[in-house]
Amino acid sequence: MNGLGLFHLISGTVAVGAGFVALAAPKGRPWHRMAGRVFVPSMLLMAISGTALACLKPMPIAIIAGLLTIYLLLTAWLTVRVQVRQRRWMGMLMAVGLVLAAAALLLGVQSQSGQSVPFYFFAGLAGLAAVLDLRLLLGGNLGARHRLARHLWRMCVALFIAAGSLFTGLGARIFPATWRDSDWMALPENLVLLIMLAWLAGLGLASLRQRLRRSPA
Repeated sequence: MNGLGLFHLISGTVAVGAGFVALAAPKGRPWHRMAGRVFVPSMLLMAISGTALACLKPMPIAIIAGLLTIYLLLTAWLTVRVQVRQRRWMGMLMAVGLVLAAAALLLGVQSQSGQSVPFYFFAGLAGLAAVLDLRLLLGGNLGARHRLARHLWRMCVALFIAAGSLFTGLGARIFPATWRDSDWMALPENLVLLIMLAWLAGLGLASLRQRLRRSPA
């Protein structure tokens, strides 16, 4: 393993660990904020170094995954920043998302049968995120719950990509062969999705209850 690969592995391991701490900690509390301050920069370093490694191979699917992770992280981070700063960069990031969606779709069409599904998945994900960015730019300020949901799902999907790369992807090479052959290795990434869905469902129910209370009898 070369120096760049080792750096990618270390930063990815730190990012995944910090990400799970941020998921488990109460949102907005000191532990969550502390884990977030570690998670975001380590994830960016992991994604940037992973994208560079994928370009050297080259591995188109890994390039798309790395760039999509960076895009999701930055848009999730901007969601909890000041509105003026957020809107200054959101338009450019939305364009990045659209380019990623188009590139992944094109690569999916050009790939062999059976290998196109990951490209289509990333294309749909990038396209959805870009459309939601456009909605944000056109619709103005978000409510607190909407802002939290937007921040949460993008961070969680970025963590899902990183956990998948570490435990069931190329990063799994660091684990013993008996571990790699175990179905338990898919548990971390599936756990991220379950926690994300639980949080989003909770936010949705809270918003529904608030609307019902405001509606006339």
